[in-house]
Amino acid sequence: MFTFKIISEPCSANMLYMTIGRSRILSKAGRTYKVNACAEIVAQIQHEIDLDPAFIDQLKALKGKRLTLRLSFHSLSWLLKNRRSIRKKDISSYEKATVDSMTDAIKQYVPGFDDSQIFGMQLLKIDDESEYISLELDTI
Repeated sequence: MFTFKIISEPCSANMLYMTIGRSRILSKAGRTYKVNACAEIVAQIQHEIDLDPAFIDQLKALKGKRLTLRLSFHSLSWLLKNRRSIRKKDISSYEKATVDSMTDAIKQYVPGFDDSQIFGMQLLKIDDESEYISLELDTI
């Protein structure tokens, strides 16, 4: 199992995407979040490789395998941004941007890695004092 942690505070859900014509694309704030999240995951992967060079082989072994992903949102206060409740659309937006960040980070070490390998996904909301998003990637 691979676990990554993103502590970059994302922008509000309303500012994550923008609509141009009929297309929804990442806004400037959304792209900034995606780049920062990707950089955090790359740093974590590099740290693991520095500690154990065999980690890269374990990561490369993910290519072509069926995977599950557990995406945990800890303390969603930063998602609320002047709202009383989180909507499913908000979580879906963050989920897509976060999974894309993780995929981009892994692709830097495993060319050809694709998020279409993820067959199972679990979203969790955890109310605690810390504010971060954790990703746990595992083979089926």
